[in-house]
Amino acid sequence: MSVASFVQADIAAVASQNTGETGASSLSNLAFPNNITAGNTVVITVIVYRTSSPTINTPTLAAGTATLGTITLATSTLGNSSSNYFRINTYYANVTGSGSATIGFSGTFTGAIAAINEYSGMSQTFPIYGTPVRGTGTSNTETPGSITTNAGGMALMSSTELSTTNFTYTLTDTAVYSQGNGATGMTGQSQYKLTPTGAAQTVTAKPGSNSWFFVAQGIAFQKATTTMATAVDDLNNFITF
Repeated sequence: MSVASFVQADIAAVASQNTGETGASSLSNLAFPNNITAGNTVVITVIVYRTSSPTINTPTLAAGTATLGTITLATSTLGNSSSNYFRINTYYANVTGSGSATIGFSGTFTGAIAAINEYSGMSQTFPIYGTPVRGTGTSNTETPGSITTNAGGMALMSSTELSTTNFTYTLTDTAVYSQGNGATGMTGQSQYKLTPTGAAQTVTAKPGSNSWFFVAQGIAFQKATTTMATAVDDLNNFITF
């Protein structure tokens, strides 16, 4: 017998919580601009470069009064052009206690970007929907391919490129963080698209008018649902005799 589900609110980005940073062989600890809220989910993307395969260690809760569940790797993408290697890792963690939060980073790389954001309505048990997609190539339009989402979910697309000059990204959707100072450092971006109806999503980034080697990654997240059994259990918790 199937178990009925009660559909909850769609995934939403928490206002003014998106931020990011760029570094070289290290990244500074990165604080959320405001307190994060229990029941929400934080999503962390780290993009790195090295002339041999780079590594990214699992980010940590470095400081703050909030508590997080396990910081879990959602997907990882490695791509290279000759001896230029790029890796993109995306992680998620449930917020188990409200408060301030600062994320710490480490790994082996010579260029790095981190982007963090907070979302409400995301599933706390099975947040990933479908299969992540990846793309590499040389083009003015960076894409990982079509990202299949479900109703009320979200697509997250991140990319980086072998840049040589400064530029401004043209993104199809809402930036979490982007950096286009290619003349002096690492470049890359992460953006999200909320999908009220769900479908195959095309999310792209254009690094100005430049066509460079790029690595792109796309992943879909799904919203929370409550089953009949869970709803009954929750109701019983409020009943006193």
